[in-house]
Amino acid sequence: MNVFFIHGGPGFNSEPDRVALQGALRQQGISGTFWDEPSRLRPQGTAFLQDNAYSLWLEDLHRALTQAGPSLVVASSFGAKGLLDLLHLYPDTEVAQILMIAPTLNMGAVFKRMMHISEKDLSSSAPATAQRLRECREGSKSFWDPLMQEGLGLVWQNPNLLTHYFTDDKALRLWVGVGADPRFGIDMESQIAVLADLARLRLPALAHPLDKPVLVLTGSSDPVFNQDEVSSELKSIFSNVAFENWSGCGHMPQLERPVDFVHLLKRLLPN
Repeated sequence: MNVFFIHGGPGFNSEPDRVALQGALRQQGISGTFWDEPSRLRPQGTAFLQDNAYSLWLEDLHRALTQAGPSLVVASSFGAKGLLDLLHLYPDTEVAQILMIAPTLNMGAVFKRMMHISEKDLSSSAPATAQRLRECREGSKSFWDPLMQEGLGLVWQNPNLLTHYFTDDKALRLWVGVGADPRFGIDMESQIAVLADLARLRLPALAHPLDKPVLVLTGSSDPVFNQDEVSSELKSIFSNVAFENWSGCGHMPQLERPVDFVHLLKRLLPN
């Protein structure tokens, strides 16, 4: 039984999931393949090229997914967006079933929610930055226009941003601790290049809905997830979509309840 993990981002990696889940996966006899996007931070991996960064991101993911041949694909946050785009480009990709964790599909809407969170956080300590965030959020008219690019840059100036994504301090400390290793920090070069290329990408239409079962796992305290938004998009692509919500979790429930998460994988995998 092999599970293939696609991390969020862009600019992120699978190391937090790898650290949090590997022990519990082994105990349940589950093999995990943790994919990492191309990055200059990891020169031993696939080379990062700034031009056509998202297209190459998708090609590398497709190659790794095809090689792994997993029973289940787990796609977190932006990773779910990447998987959907990959299936538009390669609809015959062998994927038996899919588990999405807090999928980030409408990037523009999610970035505006991040801006709003940071406006509130910075209103007292950095009121000028908070005001500019509001101007960017209200003025941006399309994904990755200049105001959205500026606003996302200001979001990363918010020292409390990540605290909104977790309800469990231990999970937050794990995520931050992993990122202290230069190989597994946030790669801002990759993030900007991938998003810029994503804004240019035009995908082919699907001939028919994909017959692959999809379960969406969410946390009740996730500040950026919108179920109506995600449900509408997924049900236009897949014929079988279900949702499961975990009370008291944030954007990364697999890190906050790793043992329960591995039991969920066990439930989904074929006997």
